[in-house]
Amino acid sequence: MMTKIEMQYMDAVIQMNRRQRDHEIDWEQRRYELAKSALFVAPMIQKEEGPITAELIAKYAVEIADATVMELIKTEK
Repeated sequence: MMTKIEMQYMDAVIQMNRRQRDHEIDWEQRRYELAKSALFVAPMIQKEEGPITAELIAKYAVEIADATVMELIKTEK
């Protein structure tokens, strides 16, 4: 009998294999990677919202990632 975590892992592996077989882009993974990369740029953004905080940096990183994903989706079609 499999544990719940083993079943979840198995489901994730099956889903990843299907995506690779179908050449689907994992937009959530791409968004995560872009947000992670944008964390280096986000502190340089100066807005009138007050001091730069960790929350503000995270917010900017996600906004940059979302905008990038939307542009990539547009150009894919």
